[in-house]
Amino acid sequence: MLSSFDTGPLTWVKGEIDIALDSATTALNGWNGKDDLPLREAATFLHQVAGALQMVDLEGLYQVCGALEGLLADMQAKEEVRNAESARVALEGIAALRAYLDELMTGAPNNELRLSAPYAAILAQRGAEPPSPSDLFMPDLGARASRPQPDTALEGPALSETVHALRTRYQRGLRGFLMNKEVEASLGQMSQALQEMEKVVPGAAQYTFWWAVGGVLDGLMHGRIEADSWAKRMLGRVDMQMRRLSEGSLQLADRLFRDVLYFLSRDPTPLGRGAEARELFELDRFIETEAGATIQEGEAEALRPKLAALHDAVEAAKEHWMSLCSGRQDSLTLLRTDVARIRTGADGLPEVALAELAQAVQEAAEQVQGSDQAAANEALQMEMAAALLLIQHGVDNYQSLGRDFPELTAIQAGRLHAIASGEASDQLGPGVPLLDEIARQAQEKLLLAQVTREIQTNLQRVEEILDKFFRNSAERADLPMVPGLLKQIQGALNMLQLDLASELVQVSLERIDRVTATEGEVDPSDLHWIAEALSMLGMYVDALRTGRDETSGLRAMLAPPGAEVPAEASVETMLDESMARLRDVGGQLDDGADQADMRDEMRHELARIAADADFVGKHDISDQAGEAIRLLDQNAPAGAIQGALRILPGGPVHETPPSAVPEEVAETPEIDAELLEIYIEEAK
Repeated sequence: MLSSFDTGPLTWVKGEIDIALDSATTALNGWNGKDDLPLREAATFLHQVAGALQMVDLEGLYQVCGALEGLLADMQAKEEVRNAESARVALEGIAALRAYLDELMTGAPNNELRLSAPYAAILAQRGAEPPSPSDLFMPDLGARASRPQPDTALEGPALSETVHALRTRYQRGLRGFLMNKEVEASLGQMSQALQEMEKVVPGAAQYTFWWAVGGVLDGLMHGRIEADSWAKRMLGRVDMQMRRLSEGSLQLADRLFRDVLYFLSRDPTPLGRGAEARELFELDRFIETEAGATIQEGEAEALRPKLAALHDAVEAAKEHWMSLCSGRQDSLTLLRTDVARIRTGADGLPEVALAELAQAVQEAAEQVQGSDQAAANEALQMEMAAALLLIQHGVDNYQSLGRDFPELTAIQAGRLHAIASGEASDQLGPGVPLLDEIARQAQEKLLLAQVTREIQTNLQRVEEILDKFFRNSAERADLPMVPGLLKQIQGALNMLQLDLASELVQVSLERIDRVTATEGEVDPSDLHWIAEALSMLGMYVDALRTGRDETSGLRAMLAPPGAEVPAEASVETMLDESMARLRDVGGQLDDGADQADMRDEMRHELARIAADADFVGKHDISDQAGEAIRLLDQNAPAGAIQGALRILPGGPVHETPPSAVPEEVAETPEIDAELLEIYIEEAK
């Protein structure tokens, strides 16, 4: 679904942004081709815009604005860029920013990739390397995939040794893939190494990243993702990320994570990991009316409200179907209302296949007599849920449906009709792997929905009993029920292998036992903790039903009092912190003091900053760090070094696509030497 953008924060600064953009446009329109003043004025206004864009989390627009600032700086400093063509490109870039923001305010989806053309034109005018196709791809990286098995939590030498061995296997496959030798087998070897990585990496962020990379490998192996030079670069940088992990660094590169998700957004599969990732990270909003899209801009705009209404109807139908299968008889009427809305909405769309599947769903819903029938017929549960999932896929990917979509919907409609009519399962004909997989996913969703609903029911009952007791300590009649209810919740969580949530239930049970055993006044802090823990469990279970395994709140509840829960810092975040720390150290430099140790420490820190900056594509920062190292090596005055450090962060920096050439490594020299040669050839 094309996600709507929260225009609330933007509303507060939109007026100021418009004024600044208009002022920059006026300054450039008045430029005579010679004076620097209009260029400096325009750059100043654009810098104000960049700050506002960063405040409202429009990082792609912030990057475009930074490129515009860079172009204006080049126009002042470089004669070959100081021309009318540069002014024209800058003015068109400003106009594109203004138009994009105006569209956001009218409800258009936030897909900053739509600015790729003017962004590329700005960089080309500066003489910079062409941007990667994912430069302006800015999904929310905060979502976390659910782990199917308990976290093995390897640490220290055990983690390093395991990752080192897996990296060697990955590299052997990568070598064959880059050389186009036995590509299928090479991708399979890489995929197997990544599957093992998923099992051993610690933490939700690490797991989600390697889970996503595994999805890209699946798409490449089955030909759904194009194995172009950008994909090869990305897989080479995955190798570098493995090296960092083997050396003990748990920080992930946001830039690399974005690139991985970009390729997953291009995977059209309606099932499997590609589809799961698109749903988890809401990537379908980036599948827009680009060149070659099947729907023109005007038609897409007209269809947007219809698709949004149909999406909401499908979501409601899924919820009420799951409720009906759980024994809620009152959900049948609501389900029939939902599927009638789906039928009406699908009939209003050009895609006939959707309407035909919606008709089959409505007919099946009318044949269901009640919750007993729905609960007892597992085949019907799966086929109805699968049909709703397929309709949802068609709605959410309406502008990029594959040619086989009508065939898939026809087969699914036939299967649903057969089951609803009481035909035996062996009369359904041969299975279709794609639809069988959708059915499997539907069954998993049904199970998860049923279990989480039971958990929520028990939690609600526990909260009611404890609320009465907390208000009046004499209300103890129902307290003996609480341990049993919590044990049922814990058993369900254990069945789903949600160990952290199960641990929180256990700690809550112990605290409740202690509180209820106390005669007289109860410590208010205990009551507050229990109430917060149960509330947190409820929110966690709600998130699970939508596919989000958000454990940060659970970790915070289980942390010792006063303990700081560690954040999942990215390489970019650590890079910013390193630069800030280095500037503080540099401020203490003094030419008159013996500070050899301090200079050595700064040289070591700068080398690490340069390596991290190269890894995430911030080569301007890497170059500036190299200049600071050169000054240190020359024993330059403190003022010169401090000047180099002050400009390290810079303004908005164009992130040059990270090179396919990795850092030189020593763990597996025979492979690394060959890979290095291949990388260099690929980068030419």
